[in-house]
Amino acid sequence: MIIPSNHPLFKFESQVNQLCKPLFKNFNIQEFAYLKIFKDGHFVHLETMPSFANDYYALNLYPSLFELTHNARHYVVLSPLLDHPYISYHQDKLKSNIHLGINHQLNHRLYIIKNKPEFFEIYGFGTTETNPNMIDYLFMNIEMFNKFALYFKNRAYSLIEESYGSKTKLVDFTTPPINNNLQCEHKENPYISDEISLKNYMISDTKISAREIQCLNYLAHGLNTKEIAKSLELAPKTVEFYIYNLKNKLNCSHKSELVKIYYESDLSDMQTMF
Repeated sequence: MIIPSNHPLFKFESQVNQLCKPLFKNFNIQEFAYLKIFKDGHFVHLETMPSFANDYYALNLYPSLFELTHNARHYVVLSPLLDHPYISYHQDKLKSNIHLGINHQLNHRLYIIKNKPEFFEIYGFGTTETNPNMIDYLFMNIEMFNKFALYFKNRAYSLIEESYGSKTKLVDFTTPPINNNLQCEHKENPYISDEISLKNYMISDTKISAREIQCLNYLAHGLNTKEIAKSLELAPKTVEFYIYNLKNKLNCSHKSELVKIYYESDLSDMQTMF
């Protein structure tokens, strides 16, 4: 597959690199990719290194993307130094993926995969670092990388939306999911960069404030208005105002509808980002 020069992959290269500056500056990462793969086989791809992605498609390595999405949600590290059971299971496709990365000086890459009802999302983080300790570093900082993924998705919202008009067709999802139950042990890193905090979050073209999401987070975890107010040190009427705004913004009549939206979106991952 050849990606045309006017594809968003190339068109938005500078904007994507600009959004990724906090990642590159603070966390020893040199490459980032965002892919949204729809269940009908179409996909959207934004990338800081389009030359890498272009070679990826030219060599027909994209079926490995579908191998990665067969699990509901997990983290995968691809590295020539890592004898990983997931790599062994899909040896040919993923090892070719690894070799192409090495050709572009990307020696280790972390993928965060999220499975949604109508699509999959893949967030890729690549590093030129050759030190084998980098593998542990990637796993130890998964929490931070997951937060950056959410930060990028929101800051790049307009780019992603515009890319829908250039969706490319890969293959149909006709194979049943593989139950590979990959478990990756990782440690949490409490030091999260202030540069990837969010003041707002987008849901279907609707901007939701940080405070509204905080209220919704507590609501989804079973707290009532008074309990939410105490937790956030707000007046109960203020909390009711935020919830009222949420209902109007998201076209909901009942709190239960808000809770449903909360768990169907990425909001449940964002409670520490505001």
